[in-house]
Amino acid sequence: MSDVDNDIVNTKSVLDRNFDNNRYSYLFFKSNEDLRSLFHYLDVKDKKVLSVLGSGDQAFYFYDRGCKSVDLFDINKLAFYYYYIRLWTIKYLNQFYPNLNVNADFFRMLLSFVECKSDDEKKAFDYWTKFVDVYSDYDFRLLFSCLNEEFNDIDLEGLKKTLNSVSHTFYNCDISCDNNIKSIYDIVYISNITGWIESSDEVYRELCNKLYLLLNDDGIVVCSNVNSLQLAGVEKDIFKEAFDCYSIPSYYRSSSPGYYYTKKKF
Repeated sequence: MSDVDNDIVNTKSVLDRNFDNNRYSYLFFKSNEDLRSLFHYLDVKDKKVLSVLGSGDQAFYFYDRGCKSVDLFDINKLAFYYYYIRLWTIKYLNQFYPNLNVNADFFRMLLSFVECKSDDEKKAFDYWTKFVDVYSDYDFRLLFSCLNEEFNDIDLEGLKKTLNSVSHTFYNCDISCDNNIKSIYDIVYISNITGWIESSDEVYRELCNKLYLLLNDDGIVVCSNVNSLQLAGVEKDIFKEAFDCYSIPSYYRSSSPGYYYTKKKF
């Protein structure tokens, strides 16, 4: 069985809401973070970035704001495939998001425009071609969470030009424990991952150590506030051993969109 065929089979477990294999999960149609405030504050120009993939919004904001490069990671293997739906929607339809009425007809129409220019793009094309042949319109809707759009301030024409000339590496990994990422970055964007992992000294210390090693001497880790406005005490206590922590002010909502860690020098 090919890798794509195996992913198609495992997609069925997601549609059945069987998440025994944590490498496969539902897709976020869009981010639920206050990205406008985060990127209003952050200076990402000419930075080398490692970002959680999720819905793809974070990567597109980094590109829109002029970063040097973006590598991507996600424990959910299906996020890799959705990234290319986002990429093709921007490139061929001049839309930031796919149609809210996600169905097989929309995907077939989108796929009809695609010209694959890399092995990864061909793999994503094969996955979605098989998906529309196997699953129903109802399955398409089951695959997504956060199935609504919101305002964004992306320069879509500029982003399209940038995306024509970028390349990146995708790591299907749990960044908190078993990642095989070897590069060093100026910014590591982990979204609200610290709110999802096990709240224990051991887990937070391993994450802290791995993030420290992924950063250059002036590097930062960016975290978003989604479910909580407060840092977990165990996270704060452990990360302060290697990082200084700062809150990010809000520009568009009433509460802080997140916080960031700066790497201490020893």
